[in-house]
Amino acid sequence: RGNHSMRLGTELKWFRYKQVSCSRGCNGVWGWSNLSSFLQNQPLQVEIFQPGHDNPDRLMRQLLFGGYFQDNWQMSPSLTLNLGLRYEFTSVPSDDNDLIAALINFNDPAVTSTAKVKADPRYKNDRLMPGTIDKFFENPTLKSFSPRVGFAWAPGSKKLSIRGGAGIFYEYPMLFNIRTVLQESPPFVLTGTVDTTSPQYAAFRNGGGAALQMRPGIGSVPAFVNLLGSTPNIRAMEYNEKNVTIYRWSLTVQQ
Repeated sequence: RGNHSMRLGTELKWFRYKQVSCSRGCNGVWGWSNLSSFLQNQPLQVEIFQPGHDNPDRLMRQLLFGGYFQDNWQMSPSLTLNLGLRYEFTSVPSDDNDLIAALINFNDPAVTSTAKVKADPRYKNDRLMPGTIDKFFENPTLKSFSPRVGFAWAPGSKKLSIRGGAGIFYEYPMLFNIRTVLQESPPFVLTGTVDTTSPQYAAFRNGGGAALQMRPGIGSVPAFVNLLGSTPNIRAMEYNEKNVTIYRWSLTVQQ
């Protein structure tokens, strides 16, 4: 309209993540110090699921919505302003089976879970914090307003052109961010490590324990189960998430 050229639009995306395979640790992640130890089946270490804590099937969902308004304003034959505002947010990923737990504070001795997880007999012997939660983390995206401004100026004979712009952008916590965390997220998944150079392994061997060897069912051998539990691997996302904010600007001169 006149010297204004306006446009607006919206975007809606629906994400699904289905995990039905054992993503990590089912048969162990093994390491050897050299080729000779590999050929002699003398592993340096192994990471493997603890019995009863293999990764459950997951069906997760997440929504992303965005909208924008932009005005290209030709203030004069030699100067154009680009003014815009974008608003975008994502939902916190949800799990169809409500298998949700989170480490609320870094120093908490255990995770906090949903009420459904606490009532699940599979996890009745696992240590959980008092209280319940209903999401993986607090949603940091609800105030994600992104202003944009730009200009193009070609004064006089227009042989010289100066362009510039600046804007605020965000990086949202999406399903692919939480996917790695789910691989070692208690109480659903507990991955233990046996390191043959550790004091725990030395005490195990001095007590008559068998040497570590790669073989089927090693993760269910009672003696090794206790050793796995002494050095668990735990992954967690920050519960009180903060939006990753990116500031971008540019300035070009062309003649």
